[in-house]
Amino acid sequence: TFNEVTCLWADMVGFTDFCSAKPPSEVVWCLNTLFSGFDERTRLHGLEKIKTVGDAYVVAGGLLQADTPGHARRLVRLALDLLDEVRQFNERSGLKINMRVGLHCGPCVAGIIGSKKFTYELLGDSVAIANLLESRSESGRVLISESMREKLRRE
Repeated sequence: TFNEVTCLWADMVGFTDFCSAKPPSEVVWCLNTLFSGFDERTRLHGLEKIKTVGDAYVVAGGLLQADTPGHARRLVRLALDLLDEVRQFNERSGLKINMRVGLHCGPCVAGIIGSKKFTYELLGDSVAIANLLESRSESGRVLISESMREKLRRE
């Protein structure tokens, strides 16, 4: 159990329609290219990618190195970098992918799930709230919770 994890949930806007209009190989290429760029930016910010769920990308801070200061600010910077990565991808590819992001700070449980193709999962309301914030955010924007705002003030 972790008391104060920062969670980012990013999702492509209108990606279902994009998928229905493109061949599967282009959809896979698109996600692989974007998520590979996201992975590098996540690494550079010293944060932990938790998983991808379809066209969603989930990252946490303060989880594996709970005493590392500044993870909320690094998560905000990452959110802005991910939006920039999408913008750069669109310029290079000529596509028009859009993304929105939700950020929340709170308690969660984390651990390895399964015995085959196991995953490191982040579970609890904090993840669900980040996901909800993402779904209510505008395209190209980052929406943060009040608890995330308070965490940023303390950093």
